[in-house]
Amino acid sequence: MTLPKINNLNAMFAQAAHLEANGEFNDAIRIYEEILKRDKKNIQAMNLLGLAQFQAGDTELAIKCFEKAIKLSPKLAASYNNMAALYNKIKRPDKALPYALSSYKIDGNSIFTLTTLYHCYQDLGNAQKAISFIKKAIEIDPSNAKNRINLAQCYDSSGQAGEAEKIYQELIDKQQELISAYEGMSRCKKYKNRPDLLDAIEEYIKTAKLPDTELKSLHRAAGKILNDIGDYENAFKHFSVSKTPEWGTLRADFFEKQVELLTEVITPDFFKERENWGSSSRRPIFVFGMPRSGTTLTEQILSSHPKVHGADELGFFISMAQEAELDCSNTHTLEYSISRIKKKDVQEAAKEYLKILNAHSNSADHVVDKMPLNFEVLWLMALAFPK
Repeated sequence: MTLPKINNLNAMFAQAAHLEANGEFNDAIRIYEEILKRDKKNIQAMNLLGLAQFQAGDTELAIKCFEKAIKLSPKLAASYNNMAALYNKIKRPDKALPYALSSYKIDGNSIFTLTTLYHCYQDLGNAQKAISFIKKAIEIDPSNAKNRINLAQCYDSSGQAGEAEKIYQELIDKQQELISAYEGMSRCKKYKNRPDLLDAIEEYIKTAKLPDTELKSLHRAAGKILNDIGDYENAFKHFSVSKTPEWGTLRADFFEKQVELLTEVITPDFFKERENWGSSSRRPIFVFGMPRSGTTLTEQILSSHPKVHGADELGFFISMAQEAELDCSNTHTLEYSISRIKKKDVQEAAKEYLKILNAHSNSADHVVDKMPLNFEVLWLMALAFPK
């Protein structure tokens, strides 16, 4: 796409925003880059460029952009917020937290910062701190229904289902955040008889014009209630709809090529040469597989044991592979990029990962990480935790 020349910076920002709204992130990136050519210290353009790069799928460039913004203006909370939000989205709350705390020191009343801190602590398994930050966000803006959902979900996940139920019911009564409230209400208690809630959900499914993702949430809620009351046939119908894949066609050719290259490079000799690089800890339990293959159920079964804690999906090793900038173009480029990962890198990564597990639970003998796509980096996980 050929972009018209615009001299006014405000007009350039407006055009870039319009392009992003239409999903044309690469064209928006070109505009932000042009702004920065004219004004290298334009913090707004730098942050927006990072956000656009992340939306376009280039996490590493986005991180570098936010790093530049922070260095250029270390007292601007927005840059720290953007970095923290990025790390939260790639499931690295351990990396997000320091940036979120830095933003909090600059502006302790920012709703965005408080919500980001909530997500960091929630994902790290610290419900008490997560609740304290989201409560503060609600005190500042009581009308924010989304944050009331966040609070209810935190109550629910920390065993305070009664508190969660009160919030969900309040939001249902006010017709606010209905999709999340319906699903939350279905989840936070076990039903013995058919409730009015199920009628409301099924009616909403029939009459509301909703995106597929929201409809699936409602089907999931209805299926859960029907399963509770023993109507397994109708429960299965709802679950079948809710489990329909959302990711489109699987790129089988891409994965086949990647696996072929990895099997050529990651050989028994590869591990023999790197023996004793990793940690001797047996604490992590890794569950991986294709999406919708039963990883969540496996984690739930394992974490039902009193000595096992479920940490959900941790993006640590996928993030580590991305940071290593592995080049899977051919065997030579892959061998070279893997050769840059040294023993010290693996040992430090293992220590950092164990700290993340401790943040989720410092008492359980084992912690489950059930990131499905970890199968792409099994070799890296085996280096860090060979036992």
